[in-house]
Amino acid sequence: MKRLYSILAVIVVFIIAVKISNAQVSGTVFKDGNGDGVHQASEPSVGGVTINAYDASGSLCGTTVSITNSSPNYTINGCGGAIRLEFIIPAPSSCGLDNTLDFSTASGTNSKTSVQFTTDGSTGNDFGILSNDFYVRNNNPEMFVPVYINGSGAQGTSSDAEALVTFLYNSSGVPVSQGGAAPDPTVIAKTHQIGSVWGTAYSKQAHRVFAAAFLKRHVGMGPDGSGAIYMIDPANPPADGTVPSFINLDALGIATSGSGAYVPTHPGFSDVIGTNAERGLPSNKALPSADASALGQVGKVSLGDIDLSDDGRYLYVTNLYDRKVYQIDLQDAANPVAPTSAQVHAYDMAPWLSTVCSNGLARPFGLKYYRGKIYVGVVCTGENAAYPGGLRRFADDLRAYVYEMDPVGDGSSASVAIEFPLNYDKETAANGDHAIPHGWYVWTDDWADVTSPLYVDATDAVSHPQPILGDIEIDPDGSFILSFLDRGGHQVGLYNNAPDGTGAWVYIVGGDVLRTYKNPNTCVYELEANGKAGPYVSNSNAPILNAGQWSATGPSTPNGTGAAFTGYYQVGNSGALVGNDQYGAGKEFYYGDAANLFGHNYPLPHHNEGIVGGLAMNPTSGEVMVIGMDPVDDAAWSGGAYSLDNSLGGKNNGYNLYTGASAPASGYFGKAAGLGDIEIMGEIPPIEIGNLVWEDTDGDGVQDPGEPGISGVSVVLKKGGTTIAT
Repeated sequence: MKRLYSILAVIVVFIIAVKISNAQVSGTVFKDGNGDGVHQASEPSVGGVTINAYDASGSLCGTTVSITNSSPNYTINGCGGAIRLEFIIPAPSSCGLDNTLDFSTASGTNSKTSVQFTTDGSTGNDFGILSNDFYVRNNNPEMFVPVYINGSGAQGTSSDAEALVTFLYNSSGVPVSQGGAAPDPTVIAKTHQIGSVWGTAYSKQAHRVFAAAFLKRHVGMGPDGSGAIYMIDPANPPADGTVPSFINLDALGIATSGSGAYVPTHPGFSDVIGTNAERGLPSNKALPSADASALGQVGKVSLGDIDLSDDGRYLYVTNLYDRKVYQIDLQDAANPVAPTSAQVHAYDMAPWLSTVCSNGLARPFGLKYYRGKIYVGVVCTGENAAYPGGLRRFADDLRAYVYEMDPVGDGSSASVAIEFPLNYDKETAANGDHAIPHGWYVWTDDWADVTSPLYVDATDAVSHPQPILGDIEIDPDGSFILSFLDRGGHQVGLYNNAPDGTGAWVYIVGGDVLRTYKNPNTCVYELEANGKAGPYVSNSNAPILNAGQWSATGPSTPNGTGAAFTGYYQVGNSGALVGNDQYGAGKEFYYGDAANLFGHNYPLPHHNEGIVGGLAMNPTSGEVMVIGMDPVDDAAWSGGAYSLDNSLGGKNNGYNLYTGASAPASGYFGKAAGLGDIEIMGEIPPIEIGNLVWEDTDGDGVQDPGEPGISGVSVVLKKGGTTIAT
C-alpha cells in the first residue's frame, strides 16, 4: 500500500509540474488612440514591446516580445502561481516604438500600468500604449475645412460667403439649410477675411486654426495676399470687417510669387499674381471670369500644405513658388507670436530642389509632422513634355515621392521614404453620360490640352487629372495614406470661362487616395498592389468596370524604389481602346472613393474618382476622412467629407458642405475642387500618475506577486511646493 501511495504521489507531483511548465499567460499590446484604456476593434496591436514575467520568488520565469497583426499578440509559458508582468517600451529606433514618445495609457478596462499582477493560465493581460503625437479623446471631434466661392469675395457682395467652416466628425447626410436633416456647418471665417486658402492646421496647445493662402482660379486671394497664413479662434470667430492676420511670408522677404506688372498670360506661365480686380474676378458669385494667368499658376505660386510640430512650437509650410519648405518658430505654443524673419528657417538644401525629373520639375505640396520628422509630398510633373493629342505615354514622366526630413538642419539629409511612378491605370473621373478617359496626365498650362476632344464629352464637361501629392496622413500602424489632388480641379470651375473669356465649362474632378503599409520587419513602406496593402485587403468584389471597357483601376504589382508597375492602355484620338490590354488588371484599395448617384452604384458608380484633396485621421475610428465630390448618395453636384475604411477600403459616413450646386447662381464649384484641406481637432494627452503601495514582505524593494497592498496611505502630489492633488 505504501508503495502505491508513493507512486500516486509521484504522479501528482508530475501532473503539477506539467501544469506549471505548460501554463500560459497571454494578452495584447495595443495602440490606445483615445487614451481610455479600452481596446477598440479599430485600434491595432503593437509589436516590439518586451514582456517579462516573474514568479512569487522574484525570479524571471519567462520573457517574450509582442508581435503585430495578432490578438492576443504575446504568450509566455513556464510560469506558475502568482506572476508579475513588466511591459518595457523599447528605446528610440528607426522603426517602431520610442519610449520618449510612447507611454502607458490611462488605466481602463483592458489596460493597467506597465507593471501588472496576474496568475498562471490567465488571458487578457493587455497593455495600452498612448502616443503624444496621435491622440483624440473625443469620439465626435470638430473638423475644419476651407470652402471656395466663385468671385472676388469682396465684403458685402454675393461672393462674400463662407471660407472656413467646422462640423462634427459624426455628421452625416445633407444639412438642414441645404434641404436635408443633418446639422449645418458653422462658419468661422468669410471670404473677405481670408480669401482662398487650402492648408489648415489645428494647434491643440493654443486652440487655434491656421489657414494658408492658396491660388485657385476664379477665386479671390485674401487681404494679406499670396504669402498669408491666418490664425482663427474657432470659439470666437473674427467679426465681420476684421482680418485674422498672423504671418505674411512676402512681408518677411520670402517671395511667394513674382513682382512687377500683371499681364494676363495664356498659354504659358507668368509668376505675377494680379489683384482680384486685375484678374477680373466679379463681386457677383454667379458671374464667370477668364482669370487667364491663374490657369498656369495653380500649384506654382502662393502656398500649399501646412502642419504643426507635436509640441505646437513650430509651424511648417510649403512655398509653391520657390519649392521650399519653411519652419516658422511660433515661440510660445499656447500663445503663438507672429515671427520676424529671424524666426523663419528655410530648408534650402532639400534634395527635391535638385532632383532631375524627366521633362518636368519636382514640385512639393503635402506636409506631415510625425514623431519628430517632417514628411514632404513631391511630384515630378512632366510639365515640359511635348504633348501630342491622344498619346498617354507621357504619364511615364510622372513620379511621386514622400521625403523624410529632420527638422534640424538645411534639409540636405532628407531621404526618400517611398517613391513610385504614376503611370498606373486610374479610374475614369466619370461614367456613362460623361465617358472621360482614365489616368493621370502631365501638368499643362494650356487650355487646349485641358479641353482637347480626348478629355471632353459632347457637351461641356472637362476632366484632365494632373497629380499633386497634396496631403499625407499616417495610420496608427505607421503607414502612409496619400491623397493626390487633381490640379485641373483648381484650373477649371463651374460654368466658368476659358482664358479668352469665352464658353461655359464644367470640370469633373479626378483625384485619388493610395494606401501604403509600413512593414514592421523591414521598416520599408510598401505601396498597395491589386487592392492589398500588407495585411489589409480591400473587400471590393472586383476591379471597378468603366462602362465595361476596362478593369485596371490601381497599382497592380508591388512597388520598389524606381519600380514601374503598370502602364496605360493604348488609346486613340477618339478615346477608344486600341490593341490589347498589355498591363495589369489591378484594383484599387480605397474603392469607396466613388459617387453613387441615380442608380449608378458600385461596381458601376456614376463618378469613379471623386477625391478632391485633404485627409484627416481619427486614431480610434479605423477610418481616414477625405474631402470629395458627392459624398452623400443621390445628392449630385455636391462637395463634402466622407470616411474610408482603412482595413477594407469602402465608404462609410458622408456629409455635404454644399449640395446641388449645378448652376452658377450657387457660387460653389459643383463637381470641381470646391473644398480645401480637412483638419481634426486634436487634444493633449492627460498625465496620469499612479502605482502600488504594498507591504514588501521580503524587503527586496520589488513588487512581488502575492505581497499585499496597503490601503489608507495618503499620497500627495506637489509641484514647486504646492499641493496639486491628494
